[in-house]
Amino acid sequence: MTSRRTALAVLAATPAIAKTLVDAGPGSQEESHHTHSGDAAEEGHKAAGNPRAFSTGDFALLACLTDLIIPRTDTPGAVDAGVPYWIDRRAEVNPRVMETFANGFAHVNQASGGSFLGLPHDGQVAILTAMSASNPPHPFFKSLKNMTIDAYYSSREGLVQELGFQGNTYRTSFPGCTHPEHQS
Repeated sequence: MTSRRTALAVLAATPAIAKTLVDAGPGSQEESHHTHSGDAAEEGHKAAGNPRAFSTGDFALLACLTDLIIPRTDTPGAVDAGVPYWIDRRAEVNPRVMETFANGFAHVNQASGGSFLGLPHDGQVAILTAMSASNPPHPFFKSLKNMTIDAYYSSREGLVQELGFQGNTYRTSFPGCTHPEHQS
């Protein structure tokens, strides 16, 4: 008689086995290196050219804004991880994202008196802080921050270098909480 654990393991592996068999033919992905489209780091580094959706000036502004949200420290920053390119690719295929960012760029430039990029670092931070502190937060700032975080922590720089993600690892035991006040 098959145990419940064995049956669940077989059921869980069936789709992966089927995909492997289908992909194992000539010219399959198994024969060549591949990446998943959408990986922020891959898109960012491959895209090291011209932006597709934004003008050169708007792209420079985007790079500045994302780097203010996740700056380079002892780990890479948003620009190092290719975040501006990742956002550019999203804006290229989604008119709502493009509109949100176009309006947001106009807003930060207006708030800076003309050129956000021309402000000193403290002035740039003050504008973003005001956008973040408004209740509710400015829609552009909310989108910018969410997309920056999503892209950064989907990249090798954010996931592996900053967070130390080790990939498919497992524990040999589950010790639970060791704080005495949590023991019953």
